[in-house]
Amino acid sequence: MSRVSRPGISVAAWLALTLGIALNTTTFSTLEGFLMRPLPIHELDSVVRVREVARGNGAEQVFSMSPLSFVSWREHNQVFDDMAAATAQALTLTGGAEPLRVAGASVSANFFDLLGVHPALGRTFAEGEDRSGENNVAVLSHRLWQRHFGGDPGLLGRTTILDGRPHTIVGIMPRGFSHPYDAELWTPFDIDALLRGPSGNYLYVPARLRSGLDIAAAQDELDRMAGVLHVELPQLGATNASRLTPLRDEVLGTLRPVLYVLLGGSLLVLLLAVINVGNLLLTRSFSERHETAVRIALGAGRSHLFRRALLRSGTVAVGAWLAGLGVCLLSMEPMLGLAGASSINEFDVAPRVNAATAGYALAVALAIALALALLDGRASRVDGPVQIGREKCGSMPVRLRRTLVGLVAAQFALSFALVGATVLVATGYSDLVDGDLGYEPAGLLAADLAFSLEAYPDPASRAAFVNRTLEALRASPGVLAAGASTVTPDASGSWGAGFVVPGYEPPAVPGFELTHHRVASAGYLSALGTPLLAGRDFDHVNPSRDAGSVVISRHFAEQYWGTPHDALGRTMTRVTRAGTVDLTVVGVVGDVVEAEQSSSFDVPRAWYLPLAMGTDYDFSGVTLVVRGGSEAAASLRQVIQRMDRNLALHLLSPMTERLAGTYSRERWSRFMFGLFGLTACVIAVVGLYSAMNFITTLRRREFGIRMALGAQPASIAGGIVFQALAVGIIGVAVGLPLLMGMIALLQSYFAGMGPSDAASVAWMAIVLCAVAAAAALPPALRAAHVAPMQALAEE
Repeated sequence: MSRVSRPGISVAAWLALTLGIALNTTTFSTLEGFLMRPLPIHELDSVVRVREVARGNGAEQVFSMSPLSFVSWREHNQVFDDMAAATAQALTLTGGAEPLRVAGASVSANFFDLLGVHPALGRTFAEGEDRSGENNVAVLSHRLWQRHFGGDPGLLGRTTILDGRPHTIVGIMPRGFSHPYDAELWTPFDIDALLRGPSGNYLYVPARLRSGLDIAAAQDELDRMAGVLHVELPQLGATNASRLTPLRDEVLGTLRPVLYVLLGGSLLVLLLAVINVGNLLLTRSFSERHETAVRIALGAGRSHLFRRALLRSGTVAVGAWLAGLGVCLLSMEPMLGLAGASSINEFDVAPRVNAATAGYALAVALAIALALALLDGRASRVDGPVQIGREKCGSMPVRLRRTLVGLVAAQFALSFALVGATVLVATGYSDLVDGDLGYEPAGLLAADLAFSLEAYPDPASRAAFVNRTLEALRASPGVLAAGASTVTPDASGSWGAGFVVPGYEPPAVPGFELTHHRVASAGYLSALGTPLLAGRDFDHVNPSRDAGSVVISRHFAEQYWGTPHDALGRTMTRVTRAGTVDLTVVGVVGDVVEAEQSSSFDVPRAWYLPLAMGTDYDFSGVTLVVRGGSEAAASLRQVIQRMDRNLALHLLSPMTERLAGTYSRERWSRFMFGLFGLTACVIAVVGLYSAMNFITTLRRREFGIRMALGAQPASIAGGIVFQALAVGIIGVAVGLPLLMGMIALLQSYFAGMGPSDAASVAWMAIVLCAVAAAAALPPALRAAHVAPMQALAEE
């Protein structure tokens, strides 16, 4: 009887195990980096993020903190040792060959001390440096220090110009630290100026719990205090409760469930690989039973056979471990993209192959080697030459044959469940990333522009500059359309505004509804490619015509007035802490998909206010969007240089590239899930092919006799293919409940997945069964060409 090629079995086993260990190790390394690696924060478990809540009548709204709430809560609370605050800022650094826009954070003087984060060089902020006239110091990130200042160790104590004001550089932060807001530079805010400025909820507030106090008890006490202050200080607004979030959970955002789902997928792939290797070892052990019987006859005991099996499985497992680490090394940097917009990337937590990762992978490989050795040793057990001599040629013990078929069916069951789940998840991500966004990113260029308070002290001066710039841009080479908005869809949907519509009762708390809020120029929506459904856009010729005007999204119009045309001329009231503003609907545009949804509200409605209605609170900078050809980028740079040489463009790039960065988690998750599904399918097909090839080899004599007696080659080949198809059908039937369970688990994370995907599941079942039949086709064709006399002579 022909024997199965041992090198071929070893290579197949090694490849399957390498794929399983590589994917599992890569996923573990990502989890270790994001979930388990310590953050550079002193006693992290006692640090929380504080938000204020408006609660009542069974409803609640959660907000970031306002400056007044921060000052009041810090003074009256009994649960924190300290509270700090920060807000994002965009600064223009001048003094070099060209102005440089820097992403920064304006923080309270105690911010770094509260976190327990120490600078690599120099110092952080001293007490009192967040007061007016004292806040002319700055701390740099390691990244900015290297990129713009060349890592000059003598930089401390020097003065640099930020937004037209001199600042003394007092410290350099450690490598990899950019918290919060992925900042490259920190300055102390002027708390008095914040209190005098426009009210709003925009402060990020970390706090350190007092020793021995847990979060639940702290939140109960803070809620009691907030309720009292709500009565005593009505200027705090509707705030009457709090929400505390552990800082680790805060910076992870929605990343944790993604990582857990990826881990589950990688474990299933690894299990599939182990079953595949076990299947291959069973076939090899049976093909070596004559050799094993001779060894036993010569005195080999069970311990010898086990050591032999362990050496073989250990060689395969360790080889797979080394190859898996190599694959893992190549995938580390891309895996950082899974963080997406989570703040965890503001710390040095990038996935990497370190001692923990290598140790985990080695432990997995050795455990697999031990389990396979036990299986191999058990499958190799025979009673000796007498047993072998009594075996019929080409026969296989019934138990071993059932085990082999059962393992192949289990592979297909796992493969079907994993392929089905990954295809549905990848499809969900594709709908999000590549679906209809409500605008046309292709051919669109965008760049962020921040205003200096020294040169542009009020919204009117900023609006005038933007209008002049857009007028110049529209007359520039390569520019087809141009506009500007305070928030673009690739950035964040979290900037909201309160409103009340006459005739509709708002929730009792906070007393108004919320909508996505954008301050936009005339021509912005047409440049974006968002269709105008009714009415008009803002007037770039006569901006005064737009006083009190608002353009709303289709969802907004349909929710309150039925159709876009019915919404025209309707009125509503914008609600702020500073008062109310009446607005009239002059236009309705299509809905736009926000890349990052707000955690405070998830309704897709949006409105756009004209630049003239911008305030210091919501109009400190804009994003310019330009639709045009290859000359558009150069025209944009030239126009800004001509208009104001001290202003710097930031992230000047095609909208498609900006979206790729914004959707990095979705894109890499889709890639990983697709890789899991493809790997599972390949392993299952290889396992089925190997099993059918082995069984066909064992039955060569049977096939020869049958053909000698008149059997047709087509019937023999068809029987083998049908047997493989039956295994595939059994695997699909067994895997269907597992797939349904996985879909139910994933429904909470991927909206829209469920019964509507039944057609997709059916198609995947058909395809997988067809693949099973195709995998058996090569051995079936070989069986059909067996020469009867040669098959009989082989025995």
